[in-house]
Amino acid sequence: MNQVGVPDIELTGGHIPFEMRTIQERHHLLQLACWLMVDLEPRLTIAWRAKAVRYNLLLKDFDEPPMWYLRSVYGFSNWRDRPKNILHEK
Repeated sequence: MNQVGVPDIELTGGHIPFEMRTIQERHHLLQLACWLMVDLEPRLTIAWRAKAVRYNLLLKDFDEPPMWYLRSVYGFSNWRDRPKNILHEK
C-alpha cells in the first residue's frame, strides 16, 4: 500500500461477491482499482512483477478485450520474463 498512499485494511477471507463485502472493503477496493486505472500499463506491470495479479485472470472476463488492453497485458503471458525474487534465489 506504500505506492498507493492509503493504509491497508484486512479483507474478509474467501470468495465473497463484491456486493456482500462491507462498505469499508468496497470503498477500499474501488480506491485501489481507481489508482491502478489512472496509469494502467506501468502500474499493472508492477503488480504483475510483484505476483499480485496473474495473466490468465487479466483476460478471464473478456469476450472481446479492447486492443489497447491486449497490448498492455500481452507481455505478461510469459512468466519467465518476471524478474526473480532475490530472496528466493540460490
